[in-house]
Formats: sequence, C-alpha cells, structure tokens
Amino acid sequence: MITLETPVKELPYLGKRLNPKLKKLGVQTVRDLLWYLPSRYDDLSEIKKISDLQEEEKATIRGTVMLLKSRRSWKRKMMVTEILLEDDSGQLQAVWFRQAFVAKALKTGDEIYLSGQVKKDLHNWKMINPVYEKVREEQLHTARLTPLYHLTEGLSHKQLRFLMKEALEASGELSESLPNEIIASEKLLDIQSALQQIHFPSSWDELHRAEKRLKFEELLWLQLRVMIAKRDYQQSSAPSLVIPPDQLQTVMADLPFGLTNDQQKALAEIVHDLEQPLAMNRLLQGDVGSGKTVVAALATYICQSSGYQVAFMAATEILAQQHFRTLQQWFPEISLALLTGKQKMLAEGGSSGDVTRPTLLKHIASGNIKIVVGTHSLIHEAVKWQQLGLAVIDEQHRFGVHQRQKLREQNADGQVPHLLSLTATPIPRTLQL
Repeated sequence: MITLETPVKELPYLGKRLNPKLKKLGVQTVRDLLWYLPSRYDDLSEIKKISDLQEEEKATIRGTVMLLKSRRSWKRKMMVTEILLEDDSGQLQAVWFRQAFVAKALKTGDEIYLSGQVKKDLHNWKMINPVYEKVREEQLHTARLTPLYHLTEGLSHKQLRFLMKEALEASGELSESLPNEIIASEKLLDIQSALQQIHFPSSWDELHRAEKRLKFEELLWLQLRVMIAKRDYQQSSAPSLVIPPDQLQTVMADLPFGLTNDQQKALAEIVHDLEQPLAMNRLLQGDVGSGKTVVAALATYICQSSGYQVAFMAATEILAQQHFRTLQQWFPEISLALLTGKQKMLAEGGSSGDVTRPTLLKHIASGNIKIVVGTHSLIHEAVKWQQLGLAVIDEQHRFGVHQRQKLREQNADGQVPHLLSLTATPIPRTLQL
C-alpha cells in the first residue's frame, strides 16, 4: 500500500531506477513527489482530424496504427521507427529516431494519440518524434492539459507523470489544513482535489481553481508566520531614541535639499517608533532616486545623537562606499566608519583615511564610532558592538533570516536594535523578511 511516507524507490516499475534522479530534485518520499509541482502545461486537449491539419502547427490526432516498421539507418547506423496512422479523414506518417522502444510499445491495430509538430512531405503529413500514447480511459501524456516539470538528466516528463499518478493514490491521506469555513467562504478546492487538478487538470478552469487553493494556503501560512514574528519582535525591548525636535529641524535645514511630503511623513512615523521602548520593524519602499537614503540617514542621526550605535548594511561593497561618502558629506562633524571585506576607513571632521581592521574593530567595540557602514562584514563574529540601537539594511532581500537574527543578538543587555529596511523592489521574499 502506498502512503505519503513511502520512499519513491518503492513505487512500482520505475521507482527504484529513477530514485537517484529524483533525489537530485529533493524528492525522496511520495509526499515530496506530490508537492513537486508542474512548471507549465501543454494544451494537447484539442483533437484534430488529419484532414484539418495546418503546416507547422502543434496538434493532437487520434487514429489507428495501420503499418509499423523499424529499421537501422545505413548512413548513421541509428534505429528508425515508422508508423502509418489513419483516421476517418486521412493518413499521417510518424517517425522516431533513436527510440527503438517505440516499436516494442506499439503494434499494428493499436488506437493511439499522437501529439507533435506537423509538416507536409510532398503529399503526406508527417510528425517527427511525436509524443504517443495508447487510447485508454484516462490519458496522462496526450489529449489533455499535460503537465511539464523541471527535470534533471536521465528523467523524462513521461516517467515523472507515471510516478505522479501512482503517488496521487496516497493523496487521500493528506489532512486538510484549512478550516471548513474558510474553504467554504473562499470557494476553495479541498487539498486532495487541488493536488489532483494541479498535476492532471481536467480543464483550465479547474487548474486555476487548484492554483488559487495552493496559492491561498501558501500566502495564508506566510502571513501568519510573519504576524507572529512581527509580534515577537515588536514586543522585544529596544532603546528609546529621542532628540529635541529643534535639533532635528536644524540638521534637516543644513541638507542641500528639502524633504518631500512623502519623505517627511515617512520620517515622522520612524521618529515616533524610535522613541518607543519597543523595537521598530519598518520597511521603507521607494523607487530608485526617490530619497530613501536621506530618510534612513536622518534616522541614523537620531540614533547616534541618543548615544547609540548604527549598523548601516548594504548588499554590495560599491553601495556601502556610496552610503559612506553620502553620510560623510551630510554629517561631516560625526565620526563614522566603513567596514567591508576589502576596505576599512575612519572619517572624522570631514576627512577620512584607511585604518587596520583591528584598530577599527577596537573603535566599534569601545563605542567611539557611532555609525558603521558596511556589507555582511558588520555581522561577522569578530565585530563587537557596545550598544547597537539601529540597524539599517539596504535591499534587505539579499540578506538571509539568520544574518538579520545576528543583528538582534548584538546587544548584551537583551535589548534588540530598531530595524529599518530599504528596498526599491519589494519582492515576496522582501515582504516575508
């Protein structure tokens, strides 16, 4: 009996032989196989008459094998299999190269489907290496919406579909993860029907219903995980970062430009959060050139003015250098540092110079440097912070969950830094983080 935990190598006929190939795809059990979803579909559902075929079209036809022969090409010594297929409107020739097994799988008199590109050879229709399948109660490879998967060398779509059909026998064991009231209110398929239709859809409408069910569930659990993580983070103790409003206004007036209404609104919300003793966790999104950096820079200024340190993380060394030079230009009186894999610099009084890594790490650990700009180097175990109050992460989807977790663990007093993430491209992974 096949169960969800049955190893794929125990599936009949092909399981043992294909197990090494499936393992490369991360598929080891029937459960893994069920959740290895198609990447796209071929619509082979329309059955055409031979007399209605068009040159170069991809078509599916149904007919009877009238002639079958297999021979070895005299020039290249390869096996060539040919059949003559007939329906009530005409005949078509199908040819397979280097597929000797076709001659063993088919015989004269078989009723089959062929799917492939059609060509006209003199007065005869022809298909080269078409997909074939005997007519049966339920088709897997032709005459339907046919699933296509990401493959690995030595594994074919036909083989994977065959195994998937076997695996779907165990889908009835899947426990329903969504409450009945949600399934009813959202008009969703049950999980077993969704998996059946995602692998072997009976129509485009049923495929879309299956996709809706699986996407809904994936986003629901993602949202719930994010809500729990957000709640836990926002309940963490964080330093209260406060400076007099007139001091912030003076700094803003010294900038070479004024802030837009959107920048002022975003900054006001960030200032409010920084004043709270609970950790801020904000995503600042804007197109390239929209001024995210100046908002982040002013948050950085507030943090260092409150006596705490700032980790300003960028995804690349070039971006880190740009942020370092920008902050140095806007706040020339503040001491800051640049720490990447290649560069170590200190800036004081408007000038900057190279320093050794041990010297820079010593300044960071003592708290003499309040703002440190860098890449992943900022979360290296050798970097010790005295009191990290704010972490700014530019294009944070390039930083993993564990990397962000290290920033939370920097302070020995149990407090976590406020978190401000910047992005111009809020992809789902960014939103999840």
